[in-house]
Amino acid sequence: MPKTLARGVARLRGDAGFALPELLVSFSVLTIVLAGLATVLVSASRGEADLNSRFRAQESARLALTTLARELHCASGVAPTSGTTTAIALSLPAGCTTGTGTVTWCTVAHGTTYDLWRIPAGACTTATAGSRRLADGLSDPNVFAPDATVHGGAPVLPDVSLSLSVAGGKTPYRLTDTIYLRNGARR
Repeated sequence: MPKTLARGVARLRGDAGFALPELLVSFSVLTIVLAGLATVLVSASRGEADLNSRFRAQESARLALTTLARELHCASGVAPTSGTTTAIALSLPAGCTTGTGTVTWCTVAHGTTYDLWRIPAGACTTATAGSRRLADGLSDPNVFAPDATVHGGAPVLPDVSLSLSVAGGKTPYRLTDTIYLRNGARR
């Protein structure tokens, strides 16, 4: 049997194990490595949760903007007629696919952010039957800027400028649009 092989076999048959200091050093190194990995995993998990909540808020804001645009296109009137505000009331004539009568869109405080509600009534009361929250996580309650005042010059349809700012993240996510009331009286 070669000499190297004989030494390897003798070492395997021996009773010698690890000394206590060697075990303590091994466990210390293992603990430090596992603590570093756990920190990375927890950080990644929190980042994913934050990303998912911002994505959900952005998606609900886009859906709300689409729904509101559909109602504004069909509306025949808007109140108030000017200024930046937290609520508008739309007059929906017969034939609108989303309903008829007065519909109120408003922002309501929800903790440190705001929710956008569609309420089939004249007041911004979320307890009204048929009320729906269409967007949440907004950072600014002043979403609406209607312009239905009479101007000199060529006749123009009334419009509402919208600005939905979603809270969270390093850079703000903002949806803006100006939507004309196609059934509104020209001014």
